[in-house]
Amino acid sequence: MRRQCRRHHSDSLVEQVAQIEDLASGRVNGRDFFRRNHFTAGLELLVKRGFDRLAGKSEDGAFYLTQAMGGGKTHSLIAFGLLVSDPALRREVVPNIAAGGAFGAAKVVIFDGHQNPENLLWGYIADQLGRGDTMAPFWRNGARTPGVDEWVKVLGTEPVLVLLDELPSYLQMAQGEPVGSTTLGELTIGALERLFNALPRCPRACVVVTNLKDDIYFEGSSQLRTLNENLTKHYDKHAQAITPVQQNSGEVYEIVRKRLFDGLPSRQRIDEVAQAFVAALQKAKRVDTIPTTPETFVERIRETYPFHPSIRDVVARFAENRGYQKTRALIRLLRLAVRGALASQDNAFLIGLQHLDFNDQATTEEIRKINPAYSNAIWGAPRRRGRGGRRPARRWGP
Repeated sequence: MRRQCRRHHSDSLVEQVAQIEDLASGRVNGRDFFRRNHFTAGLELLVKRGFDRLAGKSEDGAFYLTQAMGGGKTHSLIAFGLLVSDPALRREVVPNIAAGGAFGAAKVVIFDGHQNPENLLWGYIADQLGRGDTMAPFWRNGARTPGVDEWVKVLGTEPVLVLLDELPSYLQMAQGEPVGSTTLGELTIGALERLFNALPRCPRACVVVTNLKDDIYFEGSSQLRTLNENLTKHYDKHAQAITPVQQNSGEVYEIVRKRLFDGLPSRQRIDEVAQAFVAALQKAKRVDTIPTTPETFVERIRETYPFHPSIRDVVARFAENRGYQKTRALIRLLRLAVRGALASQDNAFLIGLQHLDFNDQATTEEIRKINPAYSNAIWGAPRRRGRGGRRPARRWGP
């Protein structure tokens, strides 16, 4: 494994995932970003449709990215924002798509739901587009919901991309702010509805929002649940749904491979590993020690290499835990497994969860994040020491 896979220069356990605020502050290098991130089918669909909209060729002006936590939503926002704001990067990363959607550098407005601007969501967007005076009457002397006409003036006729991330977090704050006989949360829902209704009159404006499946905010107060349900209804009515990452496909492993490795062996060498694995399974099957048809593992290993195909089934069970971060958590977990495999004295042909080192605190904490009860599955027995005096990785207990 050490000779065949070229590992990324850093195996830091700090999560190397760009945040939406990094894009807003200009801290994301576009070329570095795309070098380490896989272009999923969902992202490609967003880019194609979004480019058409910004070029004035489509009536679809709103999109919402729907997935569980850690499923690539924010990543897709960042990728799309980088491409629409930089024509040169666009031609380099997606030349075929860029050729079909002719527009210059679009203005990009980013609103992170963890913000709490004094001029509220609508005033903030207007200020970012240089049209703050249009929305000033709707926040300066008391909060009021802006109308469709005001949104049309703010968005204008040039290419504009509005990225709205983590809105349930903003609503959680806003629902506790009374405004006359209503709340800031209710006003915000009304403002967003009018924003969507303004898009047909702004043919080169595009709005992309994120929406959590099984949103944790639905567990809040009844008022907050109602706000989130109303927000989701507006998404369903006005926006096209896109799933950033197909969790039950090989896309997940494409993402992990690109994030963790600089290079992998040839297809021929991968097939040699797969055939050797199948041969071992066939030998075991002859003595009835396994129920699986070994031949099916060739395609599975091609899909998951350099990781053991069983990881797909194990990780699918992790997703049953509320709050599990899907792709993001898988990247962290497999980074730890890679580190364990490279530190082992054995030559690992396929990396599996057996390479996790449960003597390492970062590893045990990562498992507890998935579900604290998994701590009971970690057990240690006297073991020989590995390279450098380290004990080999602990194994999953029964």
